[in-house]
Amino acid sequence: MNMTYFRELPYETRNLGLPSFDLNENDLLTMDSTLLTSLLQQKDQECQNFFIQTRISKQNLKLSYLLGKCAFYFVEVIVTPQTTFKNNLILENFIKNKTDYLPKRYKLENFKLYSLDKQDINKVIKIKEIAKSSFSDDRFHLDFKCSKQIADQRFSFWVDDLLENDQVTFDYLSYLGNEIAFMARNEDNLILAGFSANYVNSGLGDFFWLSVLEKMITYGYKKN
Repeated sequence: MNMTYFRELPYETRNLGLPSFDLNENDLLTMDSTLLTSLLQQKDQECQNFFIQTRISKQNLKLSYLLGKCAFYFVEVIVTPQTTFKNNLILENFIKNKTDYLPKRYKLENFKLYSLDKQDINKVIKIKEIAKSSFSDDRFHLDFKCSKQIADQRFSFWVDDLLENDQVTFDYLSYLGNEIAFMARNEDNLILAGFSANYVNSGLGDFFWLSVLEKMITYGYKKN
């Protein structure tokens, strides 16, 4: 039986200590419960203990019933926003007057947006520390079967793999010389962002995201 249905997830494997895989939505659309159960049983014989995730779009939400029948037990809703820069009035206004997007207690001159040098070990360590402390309501932190330590650590492992990918670049926001937020992207696709725990709920989210979008324009990108 063709086992290429399951794509390996190295960072999840390292994080969970279990062989970890991703199941593609398009493949799921071709399956019934008999085939999916058979595939999972074969994987069980191969690995005994393993983790599999899959993401389905809203229009294919009916697949959640199939997944539920086959031992998948957790559902997380993800919103994926998109924008065309030339039609984004908020971005246009931000470029004209950035101070309107900063809380009053901050001064614009104290912020800088930098591209990460992946060879700068100290900066990389800081980005990984931010990744470990940024999240609290993703599917791993909400999963009652997963410890907080594992949920925190997975984002550090994810950053490791993104750093190894030559297609992925990192931007980070510096405030008074300290790194407080990062954004990882593959060309015009934003992948992962995080804020230092001290700046979560600081009101800087809009300013940071819009700063990254403005920088993307300078690289010739027209949409996200």
